[in-house]
Amino acid sequence: MSENPQRKDPFRDLRDAMERFIQEGAAVVQGSEALAIDMYETADSVVVMTTLVGARPEEIDVSVTEGRLTIAGETYPDADVDESAYLRRERRFGKFSRTVSLARPVKAEEAAAKYKGGVLTITLPKVEEARARKVEIKSE
Repeated sequence: MSENPQRKDPFRDLRDAMERFIQEGAAVVQGSEALAIDMYETADSVVVMTTLVGARPEEIDVSVTEGRLTIAGETYPDADVDESAYLRRERRFGKFSRTVSLARPVKAEEAAAKYKGGVLTITLPKVEEARARKVEIKSE
């Protein structure tokens, strides 16, 4: 008895459906839980930026613990727009939290944060050991 190459795999539809569910579910989790950040370093600091349009600065929590930065809070929709007036609504509102490992050791007690135009910028001064040092070369 030979296998028919045209025969349909009875589990293929189920696998495809599960794969779509997992991919779509992952997208939902990322959309509702993830907070996009930019992180870069200068000679003296690690800088983290994120867009938080609709957040109230006094309700944003920023903490640095054991080499990890946590940003948490809540964003709110524009109260001036009637819910029934929306044709499309893609921006996410609600509670958020994001914890990331920092690229370099920082002085948590000297961290500074500013919120302007919906953008949160956190500046974390590096500890002395983490700063690049120029080594002077002496010629003889």
